[in-house]
Amino acid sequence: MKIVEADGFEFRFEDALDAFVFDEKDSSKSTFHGAPMKAVDIVAPV
Repeated sequence: MKIVEADGFEFRFEDALDAFVFDEKDSSKSTFHGAPMKAVDIVAPV
């Protein structure tokens, strides 16, 4: 199970291979890309 927190909400994905905040602001995380992407909050490939 992958758990993602975004904008005060917690999302749980039972069968996802991965799940992450797409517009990650923490540059120390592997999903950080630095581009301003405010339209997409969470990506969860299944």
